Amino acid sequence: MLFRSTPKLVRYTPPPPEAPEQLTKQGPSVIKAPLPGTIIDIKVQRGQQVRREQTLIVLEAMKMENNILAEKDGVVKSITVSSGSTVMQGDILMEIE
Repeated sequence: MLFRSTPKLVRYTPPPPEAPEQLTKQGPSVIKAPLPGTIIDIKVQRGQQVRREQTLIVLEAMKMENNILAEKDGVVKSITVSSGSTVMQGDILMEIE
């Protein structure tokens, strides 16, 4: 007869999440396109105060509207796109200080 040992149940506890680098560092935050698409609407203007998780841009990709949110509180320093422009993944959309 062949005896096998009973498997042990090991519980994995993930380490606590760390704050993303862009949220903790000082200085400008660059907002990039998460996927290719077309800019439908720009909800903010240059010089406007924005809050973390505020909708900045609406991007249409794969027939769905995607809200691009602010990563931190700040002021819109520059906007590099306009309504109707087509963007590729990783293109810079705006910068927040």
